[in-house]
Amino acid sequence: MILRKFSSCAIVALVVCAAPSARADEAAAREHFKRGIDLYDHKKFPEALVEFQAAYREKPSGGIKQNIALSYKGMNEPVKAANAFEEALDEGRTTLKPDTRDAIEHELGELTRDKVATIRITVVDSTSEPAKPLDGATIAVDGAPLAPEAARRPIHLAPGIHVFSAHRDGFADPPEKRLGLVVGAPVDATFQMGTKFGTLAIHPSVKDAVVRVDGQEVGRGDWTGKVSQGAHKLKINTKN
Repeated sequence: MILRKFSSCAIVALVVCAAPSARADEAAAREHFKRGIDLYDHKKFPEALVEFQAAYREKPSGGIKQNIALSYKGMNEPVKAANAFEEALDEGRTTLKPDTRDAIEHELGELTRDKVATIRITVVDSTSEPAKPLDGATIAVDGAPLAPEAARRPIHLAPGIHVFSAHRDGFADPPEKRLGLVVGAPVDATFQMGTKFGTLAIHPSVKDAVVRVDGQEVGRGDWTGKVSQGAHKLKINTKN
């Protein structure tokens, strides 16, 4: 079910309160949306996608993201469609009408059952007792970092083997996970962030002095680097 009605309640608020430039953006979003609907009805899915994406840039909403997802589906891009449906549910969690939400969940259910693999990733701070979820981590799939908000949603991928990694400033990176994913069988994976790291800055009074941290030479002269939380042995040699 494609969304065919541009949000009217938001339009009223913008007409009353927004600056002229914002009203122009609202009008542009409406025009892109209308063109997208017409192109979608004529099964010109790539062209419809461009228009819906332009409408979304002017006025982001879960409903427009639903139309973006349906355009990807029409283009036979099931992975992109599934992830866009997830984004629509997330972004519209407080604004989507029940029938629209039901339609998105139906479309997503068909894709996850028949065409795409799914993984749910959790990042936890294992230095706390008990371990607790850790916000702000960046997840990468096959070396490509995902948007920060992607970590809170199921991630949909083509079936096969994928490599996952996680990074969070202030923690040592946990080992990568190499997992085989199949259609219709969601996988849950957890990254445990262990040793906390901090930044150590050393500024010797002698230029080119040898800097050693815990017995290992780390540089000469001014040095800044990451070290694990706790006590460390520092040694500065003015001679080799």
